[in-house]
Amino acid sequence: MKTFYYVILGVILTLMTTCRQTGNSGNIEEAISFQKELNEQFADPEHSPLLTEDIETFEGLQFFPVNMKYRIMARFVLTPGETPFGMKTTTDRLPVYVKYGEAYFSLEGKKIKLDIFQNIKLVQKEG
Repeated sequence: MKTFYYVILGVILTLMTTCRQTGNSGNIEEAISFQKELNEQFADPEHSPLLTEDIETFEGLQFFPVNMKYRIMARFVLTPGETPFGMKTTTDRLPVYVKYGEAYFSLEGKKIKLDIFQNIKLVQKEG
C-alpha cells in the first residue's frame, strides 16, 4: 500500500511538473520523454520512492496513451485551516490527511473542482 501512495504522489507530481515545464505549448514527445525520465527515477535506488524489494522487480509505471486533450491549466487555491482526518483506505489503515487546496479547471466544456489532499506524515519527512 505504501508503494501505491508513492505512485499516486508521483503521478500528481508528474502532472504538476509537466505542465510547469512545458506550459500550454507542450507536445506528445515531451510527455513521453517525461514519462521515461520518471521511470528512470523510480528505477534508480538513489532517487526512487519505492522500497528496495519493489525496485528489484520494478519494470516501469504504466501510463495511458498521451492525449493532449487532457492537458489542462488549473487555478490552484490554498485552503488553510482545514481539519486533519483519517482517510479510508482499502485496509484498516487510516493515514492522516488534510485538505491542502482546490484545483479549478474546465475539461470538455465542464467546470471541475479537484480537491487536493496532503499526507501529514509525509510532510514531516525530510526531503
